[in-house]
Amino acid sequence: MSIWKVQDTNNNVGKAGAVSDVITPENKPDAEAILLGFAPGKPYLATGIGRHGNFMQWGWSASPSQMTPAGRNLFINSICYIHKFDGIAPEFRK
Repeated sequence: MSIWKVQDTNNNVGKAGAVSDVITPENKPDAEAILLGFAPGKPYLATGIGRHGNFMQWGWSASPSQMTPAGRNLFINSICYIHKFDGIAPEFRK
């Protein structure tokens, strides 16, 4: 099976790939799953990159020098995307 790698897991970097359980509008206000990820112990469809208000949650642990070229591009694009939420505080349900 082909997989798409964000980081090089052969260089002793963590194998994390998920930051939270499944994000849906019903269970997380003002949040969205940008990319699904995988990590042992996390459920299928867990969030690898998420947004909650103006916070970006990044599910991988490698420094940019240990990311794949595609992973570095994804990181930069994620930062550009989250920038449009600058100054917008996340909403919380009471």
